[in-house]
Amino acid sequence: MAAPGGVGVDIQGGASGVWSTTPRKCGLLNKGWCPTYSPMAGTSMAAPVVAGVAALAISSNLSATAADVGSCITSTAGISTPNLTSRSTLPAKADDAPIQPKIAFAGSIPVIDARAAVECVRDGIRRGDVLIAGQGDRTSSGNGTDLGDLTAQLESLGYSVATSRTLPNDLSGFGQIWYVDTDALTESEQDRVAAYVADGKSVYLTGDWGCCSVDSSSIALINRLVPGSSVAHAGPDGDSVTILPSAQFGLASRPRTVSTLTTASPGSLSGVAPANVVGYSSEPDRAVVAAWGPQDVTGGGRLAIVMDINWLAQQYRGPTWSPFVQNLAQFLRPSVLLKTGMAADKTSQPNDMASLDQSWANPPTRPTLREPASAAGPR
Repeated sequence: MAAPGGVGVDIQGGASGVWSTTPRKCGLLNKGWCPTYSPMAGTSMAAPVVAGVAALAISSNLSATAADVGSCITSTAGISTPNLTSRSTLPAKADDAPIQPKIAFAGSIPVIDARAAVECVRDGIRRGDVLIAGQGDRTSSGNGTDLGDLTAQLESLGYSVATSRTLPNDLSGFGQIWYVDTDALTESEQDRVAAYVADGKSVYLTGDWGCCSVDSSSIALINRLVPGSSVAHAGPDGDSVTILPSAQFGLASRPRTVSTLTTASPGSLSGVAPANVVGYSSEPDRAVVAAWGPQDVTGGGRLAIVMDINWLAQQYRGPTWSPFVQNLAQFLRPSVLLKTGMAADKTSQPNDMASLDQSWANPPTRPTLREPASAAGPR
């Protein structure tokens, strides 16, 4: 449930809101107060519902952390429950126009699922095509739309998406991981990510202009997983990024053509091999966007990095953010075999290179992540 909670939710009598206990005037000359029920809407109505679900969830696993509970509430919302396509307007008063929300939202707003959240805390985060791990921009420079809009964008492309504010201990059930956070991965988390990539899997990493500790862990992972790599932070760079048309792995063209990417005070990397530079701002040898494919990475995994967290935030991003998310997700798909320059050698890569172009245009169908309602009972 999102604030303003209950707005646009029809209840008996044609009003909208969430039923709540409220006082009413009563008694002799209406001098007293009596309890009653009435519909109300707002943050005051959303917060108790979410808090109640959190209490139910943690009661199923007393060792769960607050981050575990929060991740389960957000990652299970909107799968069996509805998704709202826009923030509801506040009801108008008399002839006044409806009050519009202050923060625009370009994606969808999932409604929480109490039963699924409890099961998640009890049994662990459900698996999916994509895991979005991290807490997004913690510097308050963004408006909080990065994680939600990225999730909505990937789901609209047919990917099943799980989210977690912390990195799960077991990563084996995910096809690709996007780490979106301004805080660094811990050493033990870096070990888990490195093992995951060395097993042939794919990871998107976040960098920035130097503000944030995430730079250190992302660069450390690149140098750890790419033999002979000596990538280093090259300082801040410009907001307008040129995506090279010759970028490997189809990142400039498959399935969407992208020539620029709007960022917000990005950083840059030195020491990236020219073949792995996807985008730059001021100088081609200072990469703002970079990618390494199976031929570059230990174990045949894939890595990608954008040196800015706010290219995903609604207030900063440009018109190509959505196509580039699609290209990145397609590159990170473990089912697609990639070769340098996207050359399709159908004789040496028999598994699916013959249908590569078709696979670019058809993201995976979102699988059913839970048992049917008839087996599980009503939710």
